[in-house]
Amino acid sequence: MIIFIFLQQEGGLVFGGGEPLLYSAFIKEFIKKYTKTGWKFTLETSLSVKKESIENIIHCIDYFIVDTKDMDKTRYEIYTKGSYDLFLSNLKYLLETVGADKIRVRVLKIPKLNTYADVRLNYELLKNMGFTEIEIFDYIEIDKHKRISDVALKNKNDFVDVANNNFIKDYIISEIIIKIAPLLDFHIKNFPEELWKDI
Repeated sequence: MIIFIFLQQEGGLVFGGGEPLLYSAFIKEFIKKYTKTGWKFTLETSLSVKKESIENIIHCIDYFIVDTKDMDKTRYEIYTKGSYDLFLSNLKYLLETVGADKIRVRVLKIPKLNTYADVRLNYELLKNMGFTEIEIFDYIEIDKHKRISDVALKNKNDFVDVANNNFIKDYIISEIIIKIAPLLDFHIKNFPEELWKDI
């Protein structure tokens, strides 16, 4: 867990990750100890934890930043190897409990996972759920910028293998559609009118 402290203006503190909700008991005690400072407490989370961890500190936190990864169940579970249903349940619980004005959700464009069209759909889904602060940005591949653990690297490589296989299938299908559709269109337009006028 990483703690960022901001001393400008009124001051504040952000609990970041890893996943800070794994340390919810510590965070709760920490906030109790420093409540008199007047700091605002923010938590950056993926919400991929048991609901009890959120319930334990939800009323201690002033603002939440939620990393959604992807709002499609298949892509989410391929990428995170976690439960989409757990994440979605926690996301809805957070929204119902603290309200949209205390939450910023992040929509990521992740290389080999989703397209910009997918990101747009993710954005619309979150907006329709009631979120008002939605941030879209490109994901930075961490192994290009710093060393990561063997487990994290293996998970990333497993994902890339699956993504590459899916990409190849999708590419072949899209190439077939791109090449065949104009031919079909040409032949349909050139059918004698009596063959298709009643269709």
